[in-house]
Amino acid sequence: MRHLTSIIFLLISFFASAQNTDCFPEKPSREQLVNNLSVQFPQFLSAGEVRKLESKLQEFDRQTYIQVAVVIVDDLCGMTANEFATEIGEKWSVGGIKSDKDKKNLGIVILIKPTETDGGRDVYIATGYGMEEYVSAISASRIVNDIMIPNFKAAKYFEAINLAADKIIELTNNPEIRVQEEQRNGNQEQGNNNEKEIKWWHILIAIIIVILYFSFGGRGGGGFTMTRYGGTSWGGNFGGGGSSFRGFGGGSFGGGGAGGKW
Repeated sequence: MRHLTSIIFLLISFFASAQNTDCFPEKPSREQLVNNLSVQFPQFLSAGEVRKLESKLQEFDRQTYIQVAVVIVDDLCGMTANEFATEIGEKWSVGGIKSDKDKKNLGIVILIKPTETDGGRDVYIATGYGMEEYVSAISASRIVNDIMIPNFKAAKYFEAINLAADKIIELTNNPEIRVQEEQRNGNQEQGNNNEKEIKWWHILIAIIIVILYFSFGGRGGGGFTMTRYGGTSWGGNFGGGGSSFRGFGGGSFGGGGAGGKW
């Protein structure tokens, strides 16, 4: 019986895998960085917007060997956005490699699924291993939630992608900006935690004062006076104009990045 169960499980896994394989898009024969594979939204970007974005990303690739691939699809084939974007990066070999000595994958996939209703549309930024030092999960999350999703909600699709690309270029050219943003994010979270702790201390001190007041103050004798409150502190732009795309050459992705829905 146990063997029969194992066989059934393997068959189900095989057919599910085959179905995902049929659904998953193959790397286009004509490789480019901006790929709208959507049937439902063929005009998600206009032809002019595609050319402008493609030119910017190709120029960035030529100067840095960093490839940012934009992929727009209708279906995630039963995967999560993270899994799908990572799979695109791996199977399409997204990313440049500077030399045989420097084989770190310099690739990023910006995945967009504009189908479904409000709250069901996906966007995800997946980073290759060589890009994680430039675009961390925190930075990717900020790009998605502060730049892309607000513009998507306003139906400014090109602006969302173009500004995201600009931010990735900025982070790559100025690593200190990423460090500052992460420190600011950490300080903000620490500040929020400190606020909660301070509020609890206030409540606790108020309770103690009330208890002491009723314990001593109501006896007609000396009483209790608090003279000092001692708190606790906690540390608490690339232009257009370019030649043909050199082609993908990386493909080493480990699941890093961040995403969201709109």
